[in-house]
Amino acid sequence: MKVYRSILMAGLCSSLFGSDAWVQRNRLPEPRIFEIAAAINGKIYCVTSGEDGKPGTEVYEYTPGADKWVKKSHANLIRHSFGAGELDGKIYIWGGVAERRLVKSTEVYDPATDTWTVKADLPRPRMFAKGAGVGGKLYAIGGIQPPGRNQVPLIDEYDPKADRWTARAEMPVKRDAYRVAAVKGKVYVVGNLGGLSHVLEYDPVGDGWTVKAQMPTPRFDFGIHASNGLIYTFGGMGVDTLEVYDVATDRWITKRPMPQNNWEQVAAEVGGRICVIGGGFPAGNVLDVLYEYDPKLDK
Repeated sequence: MKVYRSILMAGLCSSLFGSDAWVQRNRLPEPRIFEIAAAINGKIYCVTSGEDGKPGTEVYEYTPGADKWVKKSHANLIRHSFGAGELDGKIYIWGGVAERRLVKSTEVYDPATDTWTVKADLPRPRMFAKGAGVGGKLYAIGGIQPPGRNQVPLIDEYDPKADRWTARAEMPVKRDAYRVAAVKGKVYVVGNLGGLSHVLEYDPVGDGWTVKAQMPTPRFDFGIHASNGLIYTFGGMGVDTLEVYDVATDRWITKRPMPQNNWEQVAAEVGGRICVIGGGFPAGNVLDVLYEYDPKLDK
């Protein structure tokens, strides 16, 4: 009877807290903070941000099936606080800081050859210009232009075929420590460090912005991932919150939280499972964790 009761309680706890939805996988070779994670050909490629006191633009490759990490090459220009985006199986980085100066440099990483190639400079250099790929183009959104945390609403569109940057319509409001995601041909700006946290929707075709629903738990520097019309937001400074934005209904859904508080993490999906990787800040509290989240088990 006691055994049966124990089994029953274990099953009840699992159903209540969704322990099966979150699984910890093989730890990183070392604690790191990344600027971007991208799933390409069944593997996940993460590029270090340089915000953890170690060199930025280093690439780590993770194979989910083998649960294995391998360190790959770094960019030609080592930098930190840059922007990044993924398009057509390649990772692009732009701007940021190198040798204590703001830089314009753009580079693209090709996982197939483990090589970096220099591209056209970002015409309006800045830090933290978050990126998203839509319709064959990349968008460098917002960012900070020193001195201080001078937030700018700038948007620059990059055309890989022409290797050219073009200025686009500015954000209606400035944002700080936000994240971006692309869903069904549009770009969404989510989160904010202070101030309003309504979702901003950008339509590249019409080159215009729309203000959408407010984030239920205002936060910043969280992990973000878009999948099947949904935008997942993981953690943020001091919280373990998981909330999902449905772009079709303009509504937020609260899900079961992360296993621990985390921020500055990145996320990418392989086989229907979302890997939430690294994070933690400042440098002394950087994490080496990889949590795998299965949305199907968190209904």
